[in-house]
Parts: sequence; C-alpha cells; structure tokens
Amino acid sequence: MFKGQKCVRGGIEHFLCPFTDFYLTCGPNESKFHMGTMAIDVRGLEPGIHYPYYAPATVRCINTYPESGQVMWQTVNKVRCSNGYIGKVTFMTVHDDSMNAFKGMVIPQGRQLGNMGTKGNATGVHCHIELSESDSTAWTKNSYGNYCFNSEVDPEDVFFMDETNILHGFGKWKYIKDVPVSEVVDQILHKGSVVR
Repeated sequence: MFKGQKCVRGGIEHFLCPFTDFYLTCGPNESKFHMGTMAIDVRGLEPGIHYPYYAPATVRCINTYPESGQVMWQTVNKVRCSNGYIGKVTFMTVHDDSMNAFKGMVIPQGRQLGNMGTKGNATGVHCHIELSESDSTAWTKNSYGNYCFNSEVDPEDVFFMDETNILHGFGKWKYIKDVPVSEVVDQILHKGSVVR
C-alpha cells in the first residue's frame, strides 16, 4: 500500500498489506525465531533502509514493548481479509527503532504506523509481523520458545496486496478484485457475527 491509501466497501475496510515494497526475508516456521508461528519478516526495496509502513486498516494500539520496538495493534472495527473473513484483526509489529506508539493511540487506515528497524533480536533492518483473525490479545510462548498469538493466520489469508510491489515473496497473494463483495450482504455481516 502507499501512504494515505484507503479502501472501504460496504462500510467495511479492507485489510491492506502495510508495505509499499514487499521483500520477504523469512516466512512462517522458518528460522529459530519463527518456529511454530505464522510470522513473516519483510524488508523494503533496498536492504538496510528504515522504510515506513502504514496502517492496513484503522487500528488501536493495545500494548507496547519498547525494548524490542514491538507494538500490538487491533482493528477498531471489523475488517475484510483476503480469505473472506470479516471481523477484528489483532497483530504485532516488531523491531521499530523509532517507535513512538502508546496504548490507546488510534491510527487511521493509510497513516504511517511505524518504521522497519533493528531493535530487539534483528539481524537486519526489517519489520517482523504476525496476525490473528480475532480480537484475542493473548500472546504466549510456544513449545519452541517463541511468542505468538494463540490463533495466528498466514498473512496471505489476511493481506490485500493492492498497490504493494512484491519484490520477493512466496504465497498466493490476493487483490481486492479477487474477493467478490455484495454490499447488501456486507451490511448484514458488519452488524452481525463474525464470518469465515
């Protein structure tokens, strides 16, 4: 996505990929830091640059972990994900050297959320991100010793990749055109229960 990008259909925001340039350096269950998780590491166009990333939907800061440049975010409202889920999304971003988020802070879709960085256990400038299609904020250590959400999902099931330049990255990424929308149905779902 690009700075300022917004996407709403039927009153529901689409959960956009927060990166303008997407170079996947580590995927789910790769390396000792991702074992047992659906986390990914993303760098920008050129290695070593602290590129910004943006709010994929309107989000609220749930908690911060300054020692690792880590922030837990949650969508303010139900959002649409690329797998068709409509509901809350909770996610963690990590390694932001310039982190200035605070609990309760609300960032509208398209506004800068943070910067790629090296704070914490990082071997190069990137953003570590992991996501849960739920409103649960449970963040626990798994059997490999890595912290993760209890109900993590693969980012390819969450992100819409519109306006994101995929430089390197596996997956069956989806775009807004790939997920048909009925605004009448959306209005019902938005007011009702979570749908998968």
